Amino acid sequence: MKKKICLLALVLIMCLGFSAPAWAANITVTVSMEKFTIGQGYIIEPTQVTVAEGTNAAQVITQQLGEGNYKNTGSVNDGFYLSRVKDSGSAQVAVPSYILKSMAVKNDVLGDRQYSGELGEFDYGPMSGWMYSVNNSFPGTSATEYKLKDGDVVRWQFTLHGYGADLGANNTDWGSTPLLATANKDDLTAGVAKANAESKAATIRQSNAYKSAVNILNNMEASQEQVY
Repeated sequence: MKKKICLLALVLIMCLGFSAPAWAANITVTVSMEKFTIGQGYIIEPTQVTVAEGTNAAQVITQQLGEGNYKNTGSVNDGFYLSRVKDSGSAQVAVPSYILKSMAVKNDVLGDRQYSGELGEFDYGPMSGWMYSVNNSFPGTSATEYKLKDGDVVRWQFTLHGYGADLGANNTDWGSTPLLATANKDDLTAGVAKANAESKAATIRQSNAYKSAVNILNNMEASQEQVY
């Protein structure tokens, strides 16, 4: 009898389709989308997101951006690549000096955005685009392949130069060594996300401590001592 029940359950699952069990545990992760390399702050401020265990990084960022607010190749279930996001932004960029030095240009001779109101690949230069890090490391795989774990800090970051070298990513296979040793900002990012989720978030955001934390996060050249 037990075997028949199990077999019937398996048939139902196969017929109806199956992605994650209904009883899957929920997990909480922190998500942000940053354009610090051009001095323009956040597109998505640090945010706590609760999802089912087994959710991938592509599913979360597309949910946060909302339909119609991004362009991609692949899908959230296979080979997802985030090419562009809607972003009114500013005509003025403020690129950190270490990036400008590597590019051997000045702010006023950078390239332009390819499309008004969007930010993504090839904007301002030939090696720009969106990359994501998880727990201060760049997975180097499609976001569909990374299954989120409870407590993960997922930061989508706009790289301007060096295919992530300006973010501290080690892409020596592409001939781009890190331009600097970036501080680990994940704990501070998670802390700001928690503050944003508090019932008194509006009051917290006006505090000097909150403003100082956000300023440090925005600073690509912040030291680890400053972050802590």
